[in-house]
Amino acid sequence: MIFARKISKGKWEKALEACPEDENGVDNFPADTLSLDLCAKKNELSIWVVESCDALEDVVLALMGNESSHIERIYILYVDNLSDFELKENPGNTKIESLKNNHRDIISLNYKKMGELAKLFLDAYRNNKYKSFSESKVKNIIRRAIENDRVSKEDFNSSIVEKLQL
Repeated sequence: MIFARKISKGKWEKALEACPEDENGVDNFPADTLSLDLCAKKNELSIWVVESCDALEDVVLALMGNESSHIERIYILYVDNLSDFELKENPGNTKIESLKNNHRDIISLNYKKMGELAKLFLDAYRNNKYKSFSESKVKNIIRRAIENDRVSKEDFNSSIVEKLQL
């Protein structure tokens, strides 16, 4: 099982620079990366679950099914173990019905747990456990899903449908 989250690559590059491997873990972890890319709400952090790295396209599809999404380059960071964190099943904020149940929330987060999560994600980033999806790749994922009747164009907001020229 793979746990995945959309990230801003630039913020993680800065975190990598600020936290060299030979120093004190995440003591110098940038606040912007923590507060913007690992933004918790109600002490919970949203994450998507898929069977393997081969299924990361499902995360992209689920993200594009959100009403506020737009087509852009997307970076998905993934880890294969969250056993030190408490997870709660919670339907994802996506119109893609078949993917709603692939969503979890990491719950009961506090200062200590956020530091552990930042370290875990930074180690994953350091080990290249992220995948980049260009705008054209995102468009192809959506088009293929529509062609294969996994989704309909109504599952996407008007700006996405317009960009796809459907």
